[in-house]
Amino acid sequence: MAAQFGIQSEFNPDVHDFDIFIRKLKSFFVANAIVNEERKRAILLNALSENAFVLLENLALPAKPENISFDDIVKLFETYYKPTRVVFAERFAFYATKKWDSETIQEYAVRLRGLATHCKFGTSLDNALRDKFICGFEKGKILDMFFTKDEHLTFQEAIQAATATDVANHSYRLPATVQVKGENIYKLDYQEVKDQRTGYRSGPRNREQSSRGQTTRFRRADTSNTNTSSGSSWRQTGMSSCKVCGGGNHGTQRCFYREYTCTFCGAKGHLRRICKKVFSMLVHPKSKGYIELRSSDPLDSPKFYANYLSDPEYHDVRTFIAAIREKQRISQSPSLKRYGAEIVDT
Repeated sequence: MAAQFGIQSEFNPDVHDFDIFIRKLKSFFVANAIVNEERKRAILLNALSENAFVLLENLALPAKPENISFDDIVKLFETYYKPTRVVFAERFAFYATKKWDSETIQEYAVRLRGLATHCKFGTSLDNALRDKFICGFEKGKILDMFFTKDEHLTFQEAIQAATATDVANHSYRLPATVQVKGENIYKLDYQEVKDQRTGYRSGPRNREQSSRGQTTRFRRADTSNTNTSSGSSWRQTGMSSCKVCGGGNHGTQRCFYREYTCTFCGAKGHLRRICKKVFSMLVHPKSKGYIELRSSDPLDSPKFYANYLSDPEYHDVRTFIAAIREKQRISQSPSLKRYGAEIVDT
């Protein structure tokens, strides 16, 4: 028995495309030198799933699939699965597409070729692919590079130029260097005294010597740590920060903002700048919503249909899942564990 080349997979109409399946099957016949029509038909029928075989029986009535030639079976399936295509609808989808942030330049070029399959561009196919390939980029270095090219650029040359610019942009991105200018830092040596006349305690004055014996002195602070920021003095004294606003010169119960509501998470009792909750946000969604008029009255508010997470390729869903996984990874890092970071159910 001669060795068999290749593996013939099953055709499931719910999963596979018949045009691709039959082309692979014919290549399988060529690789194994199968020319007998009855053997071709037998292999084709054996490769059909149960649903596909039932469909073929219904298409072939009143004849039986075993009594129909291989070519006739292929014609029945091609007629049934042949989609009704409108050229202008195909071209609209071709021209409306943009390069996705999640795909590479090569993936973008391959997707464009697939969209142009049924557009019937003819001899102008290369120019159409080149123009749409360039116009699909957002503003940036790649698009600026294309503006320097002439009109004789081919589609393949455009792919190579975009790839080279993208690689150069990522390979030679130098880290930014920060130079800190060394200056003397002074801090106020606060000495609180009691006013003998009024009985109230007073703070430092803007003059070197007060009229009632209160002295305000300035001395140079320790500048050994250049990263010391304003407000670090209360941390060095052991005072805990306010859990409402983050300040260090008062307690939580005395905070002026303790009745405020956080504008980020909506919880009461703290400000947005110290909110510990982290939310995922979709910056470039692929899902598209729409707006409808509520009535003929121009003063009526319109109807909004957000259609969140409705893109057919589930790009938004995959992006959100990746963001959640990243938050889980970061929350387990030693740096955040020191501050008691944890994932809570809401």
